[in-house]
Amino acid sequence: MNDDRLSILIVGGHPADAFDNAGGTMAHHAAAGDRVVSAVMTHGVRSHAVKLIEHYRHGAESVEAPKVDDEVDQVADEKRDEVREACSLMGIDEVHFLEYSDDILTIREDLVRQIADLIQEVRPDIVITHHPWERGGVSNTHSQCASMTLLGIDAAAGMLRDSSRRPHKVGQVFFMGVMAACAPMDVLTAGQTVWCDVYIDITDVVERKIAALDLMRGQTYDGPYARKRVEAVDGHFGMFCGVAYAEPFTSMLPQVYDRLPITPHTRIKASEPTKDWHARVCKLLAAQVPVA
Repeated sequence: MNDDRLSILIVGGHPADAFDNAGGTMAHHAAAGDRVVSAVMTHGVRSHAVKLIEHYRHGAESVEAPKVDDEVDQVADEKRDEVREACSLMGIDEVHFLEYSDDILTIREDLVRQIADLIQEVRPDIVITHHPWERGGVSNTHSQCASMTLLGIDAAAGMLRDSSRRPHKVGQVFFMGVMAACAPMDVLTAGQTVWCDVYIDITDVVERKIAALDLMRGQTYDGPYARKRVEAVDGHFGMFCGVAYAEPFTSMLPQVYDRLPITPHTRIKASEPTKDWHARVCKLLAAQVPVA
């Protein structure tokens, strides 16, 4: 075993969040031999099971809680299977489902404790989660997930009540920049600035990311949506930083180096001819990945 292998825990609010926002990055780490663990905070059915929601939103059938609860449980099982298969495509074989409902998610002590316990179990060097300021940090499952993850990180560094696990201190936290940094879409984000200081080039695994999104059929992420999402979002961030497709992150803590850092990509970008830059950046999905 490589002694330099990293342990990474990614905590997403909904079932697809890990590979939707950071799947290419996790595929790179998994391929390098790092341990990658995904935690799914909610089952995602009451907000993301599009077919079920549309059935009751536009259909004539009345909403009867017991019947809907049974349907939610059934769809939650299907989504777990979709997530396991999608994560496996990205090299993520450890997936923890925390099983909370996604209709109303607020900060709650039992869920923070569950995250803290998972951190002490996995003992990650890096934790990845949503940006806590998404949608102003007040009206979004993602931001609530981020807040509880940060509280869990703090709790895991100490002695948890009624626990035999050893304390663990996380080395670095990265916030997923997708959504938070894409564009101001409402008054809550209009005055908000989210600066992403780390971009991961995922061009080599972008087809696998699309294949993973294709598996999320219950929330209609498959087919044209998967390709549009990757082209419009990962393509946008890639164009911004000088590659075809990239995933953005914001590092929470400052990094310390022995010398001033510069990546090989940055040096290549500074010296390459424009035609070579165009050849790298202008790679298009349409020519490579057929619509399912």
